[in-house]
Amino acid sequence: MNTAVSLPPSHDLFPEDEAARTAYARLLPLEDQAELAIRILGQLLIQAPSSEGRTFVANEICHCATDREIVELGEARLEQFVQYLKGLRALASLPYLYRAKTQFDVPTVAPTNYLEAKKQALIRDNYRCMLSGVVDTEAVGILPWLEGEVIAKQETIGCTECCYIFSKLESYIDDNDSDYLHTSGPCTLAHLFGGNDESWLTGTGIHDLRNTLTLNPGDCAAFREFIVWLEPTGEAENQYKIVRRDPYYGRNLPKVVRFSSTSPDLPLPDPRLLAFHAACARVLQLTGAGDFIVRLLYTATDDPSAELLG
Repeated sequence: MNTAVSLPPSHDLFPEDEAARTAYARLLPLEDQAELAIRILGQLLIQAPSSEGRTFVANEICHCATDREIVELGEARLEQFVQYLKGLRALASLPYLYRAKTQFDVPTVAPTNYLEAKKQALIRDNYRCMLSGVVDTEAVGILPWLEGEVIAKQETIGCTECCYIFSKLESYIDDNDSDYLHTSGPCTLAHLFGGNDESWLTGTGIHDLRNTLTLNPGDCAAFREFIVWLEPTGEAENQYKIVRRDPYYGRNLPKVVRFSSTSPDLPLPDPRLLAFHAACARVLQLTGAGDFIVRLLYTATDDPSAELLG
């Protein structure tokens, strides 16, 4: 489903941000020359999750000396998305909890690996997918009281995963891929909007509960790949609308969810990270970059940059 739209006129955009207006004005004449690259930069300006993030993007554009440098900047941002999404698909299978060894006690230290993060997130989220409400199969097998609750309420059980809002992806090389399909360094989206607010997501910080959601595997994959995202309703704290890139995805999901923690020691997903994730999702949707990357990852082409540059 094609979700791409042209960049809107600048009339009502950035009324109090001269740097953003100046940067955006440089983009509009270039859209016909390099549609996707320029739209990505334009939407990064429009969708920036903070004024600091918008200023960062605007300064990057304004520092370009020539139109060609602006196009190359847009291509570099597209490459970041490609590397990140391909890196997600290259991740190893996730480990499972072991019934004989797992105890669901409220922890006293922050998680330092995936299994610790999953266990703590499950406790925080009452052993349920935060979107669908499905009860975790492993937890039901470990906790007799939870099994009794599921039976009494006739709830649905299923597998869940600890879904990172943003993952740390190790570097990899694939000599058979194009320049858009490999990287010699870690894949990250942290610097799209400057990255200062996400500096704590380094090392074991990636397992911080503020960067996690308990989701069933299908919803986890859709969330990680920006097919679904969360936007605050503005009506209550930690209440979000579930937004879908394609209207036919996740019809069984509620329109609105509100997160709560079973313990004050187990923090909920950070609204700033969810806003960053939502901004990335909107950029991919409105530029058509999401569809482009799907085609790129599934279809071998001799020169994918030819399609990029039109």
